[in-house]
Amino acid sequence: MAWWSNTSGRSASCGLEVDFVAYGPGFFLAVEVKRTARIQRRDLAALKAFGANYPEAQRLLLSFCPEPLVIDGIRCEFLDPWLRALRPPFESAVRRSARGRS
Repeated sequence: MAWWSNTSGRSASCGLEVDFVAYGPGFFLAVEVKRTARIQRRDLAALKAFGANYPEAQRLLLSFCPEPLVIDGIRCEFLDPWLRALRPPFESAVRRSARGRS
């Protein structure tokens, strides 16, 4: 897991950042998170720049827009189900610790 920043040169894409980049055997995913229900083209700028540098990567924008969309080859999905699906690795350790105190 990493993040990406395009800080080289003087192009229009200079200074853009992608929030999360996940990669490993068989996957390469760039994820941008926006706190908006209305996706605008400028919200996709960092993912577009990332895709220009890494065309093999899948790109995903997570936001509060409830309808899934594909804009310029970028998947746009509702943030809530993604957050609910997260299972932090420390979750079971916290439960075990809480049981030990009772």
